Amino acid sequence: MRIAVAGTCFAAPVADALREHGFSPIAVTADANTPRRMLQMCHEPDNALISALRGADMFLIVLGLTEAWTHRATGAVYANASGEYDPAVHVFHNFTFAEVHHDLRDVMAIARRERPGIHFLFVVSPVPLTATASGEHVLTATTYSKSVLRAAAAQLRTEGDDADYYPLYEIVAAAPARKAFEANRRTVSTAGLALAMAPFLAAHGMDSLSGGVGETRPRRRARRAREQAHCDAVLDSARE
Repeated sequence: MRIAVAGTCFAAPVADALREHGFSPIAVTADANTPRRMLQMCHEPDNALISALRGADMFLIVLGLTEAWTHRATGAVYANASGEYDPAVHVFHNFTFAEVHHDLRDVMAIARRERPGIHFLFVVSPVPLTATASGEHVLTATTYSKSVLRAAAAQLRTEGDDADYYPLYEIVAAAPARKAFEANRRTVSTAGLALAMAPFLAAHGMDSLSGGVGETRPRRRARRAREQAHCDAVLDSARE
């Protein structure tokens, strides 16, 4: 099965897990931090995601954030906050359920146009926010983002028979933190990812991930470095 994977930073380890078990993730896009950013990318010329969708059987959308920095005049969403902040140019926006639902519906319409018959699978990233520009406490900001994204995915699932939701977020959230996360309580551990992916793999007749057994130290360091690199830009954006 050829799977186009796009979304927030957690898209990368999910794609790695699929690849290890014989799936073919293509165009792993891990800087579509919000649905609006993903929609914006779909309209960009020569976009790798659109090219991948044309050859994909499934579009796996990893939802992670509702917070973003936008261009005040055009509304364009920045992939991350870099350079000097200018309040006359940059404005913070926390997307609502209605906005997220609308953006994802438009993304799905584009995907269907480019690849008739494509199926959609939504997951919500279990990676919590460690900073927020909303003015709220980071715990309530995380709950808001995950709740809005989860509700939007549920709504879209009921609107057609070509979309489904996999409870990756719920599986990790229900597990003991010491098992699901690294010591920083933010990075999902190898064991946590294995736990979350096990039902998905079992449904496809595959063994679960090793949960860390057999993962060499260099490979573990490389995996964590990739995950951290994808997520650092998001954290930098929130701290601006």
